[in-house]
Amino acid sequence: MESSNITAALSASGGVALGWLLGMFQERRRWKREDLVRFHDYRRGFYLRFLQETTAAARLFSKQDFEQPEQVVESLERLYSELELIGSRTLLQHGANLLDAILSLAGRFDWLHGASGGSAGRGRADKAEIEILRHKFLQAGRKELGLPTANARRIE
Repeated sequence: MESSNITAALSASGGVALGWLLGMFQERRRWKREDLVRFHDYRRGFYLRFLQETTAAARLFSKQDFEQPEQVVESLERLYSELELIGSRTLLQHGANLLDAILSLAGRFDWLHGASGGSAGRGRADKAEIEILRHKFLQAGRKELGLPTANARRIE
């Protein structure tokens, strides 16, 4: 009789321990799942702002009659710095390539060549190249956010 009480007590203790471990495992999985999307809205808003500001800069620099390009360049550099904090390596690469091409329109051929893989002999980008790079950034951002890919809007 005493051995059955001990067996019952051990079984109950084992069940409690197993339940606790399974609960902890489930809580950890839930936390990881929530952590993946914790800053989802912020990142989506930032990627949208990045695309809007780079598109505006591309339009401005392609007109050739812009004034004070340094203010726009500084704004784009701040955007890239923030992208470095929240973006994946792939997104950083696409963002650097896009900014590199846009800044070539302003005559800045020295900006992020280390990050973008460019070279000092890079020529001035054209609208088609910027459109392709913008589309690549858009697709990488959508993929990172878990959204379906879509066609990019043309720069007018």
